[in-house]
Amino acid sequence: MKNGSRMVLVVKRGGGTEPFKLEKLRRCFWQALGGEGCLFQSAQCLAQAVGIYLRREDRWRISSRALLEIAMRALRQTGYEDAASQLEGYHRRRLGARRRLKVTQAPRPGELAASEMWTFRWDRDWVTRQIEQRWAVGRPAAAVISADIESELLENKSHIDRQALLDLIDERVEHYGLAPWCLLASMPAR
Repeated sequence: MKNGSRMVLVVKRGGGTEPFKLEKLRRCFWQALGGEGCLFQSAQCLAQAVGIYLRREDRWRISSRALLEIAMRALRQTGYEDAASQLEGYHRRRLGARRRLKVTQAPRPGELAASEMWTFRWDRDWVTRQIEQRWAVGRPAAAVISADIESELLENKSHIDRQALLDLIDERVEHYGLAPWCLLASMPAR
């Protein structure tokens, strides 16, 4: 959200930042409210109210955790206590799943005993950067793809091999039609 030349930035858990997006917050509110069409306007108004609050309080950098707290407070103060509890529960379950998900990698020959594995904690920002760097995909599209991959893995896995993760990234980039050969194939003939 911009105000003149200033933009509100959300500081993610991993330390990266992204612009505050009213649409993303609206979707969050709408899902917490049950995703029914009649509540879409309420979700829109709540998201706009949070955006106005951030500007009035001169909050140009805000942690994702603080933004979540503000969103839950907005729901509670407008009589949507159940939706606030839904949002809080969803966030808690997602954090727990992220903590449990590990990326493993067998060491290369000669580095460690072959039976030892390296284990890394899940980091969606790392996945986003891999998509950007390996495929020259812009940050917004890379973030969508990494969120898609994360959702799938959090539902089904407690660990994934690093190479399998890189293969999944490649597969997903191709699925979205962003691999170079997909882009060339979609160009009109002259």
